Amino acid sequence: MQGPNDTPDPLFQQIALPAIEAHGHLDRQRRFPSAWGLPRQAFIAIGKPAGEVTREDALAAYEAHLWTARNLPAVAARCPALALVLFEAAIFVRDENALMFTQQAFNALVGPEEPLRIDGHIGPVTIAALEQVAPERLERVAVAVRALVTAWLLELVRQDRGADVAELEAWIDCA
Repeated sequence: MQGPNDTPDPLFQQIALPAIEAHGHLDRQRRFPSAWGLPRQAFIAIGKPAGEVTREDALAAYEAHLWTARNLPAVAARCPALALVLFEAAIFVRDENALMFTQQAFNALVGPEEPLRIDGHIGPVTIAALEQVAPERLERVAVAVRALVTAWLLELVRQDRGADVAELEAWIDCA
């Protein structure tokens, strides 16, 4: 989160705002009080009921708990498109699946000598591997990750296991 003298990260704001707006719209479409897509524990930590969470509250929470915690600034420095997909997926999927999909897609498309361990974390080993690859190749990884997340959500909808059509449509609208 930013302190009073810090300036917002423009790349974070460029990536975050459309995804947060899409999830806020999804909340309103479902007639939920909007918490801008934040999980329950996040808006509880903010100290406001869901309907009173502002966009600025959500931005600060997302920057601290998703952007920084998932090491997305390092990903964005290398490939903004990949950081965007991971940020959006963190909102819609809410688990490490998108990060695991990234590692799987990276291994398949880039074929590093030392394949990444599929652990669902973007740590120093994953960042070091990303730094060795041209950003254009990482953009292909981003496309593959978006396709994998979409397929995963489609399967959840088909099995009626925790995703609904509105959530799937909101994810697709982010593309």
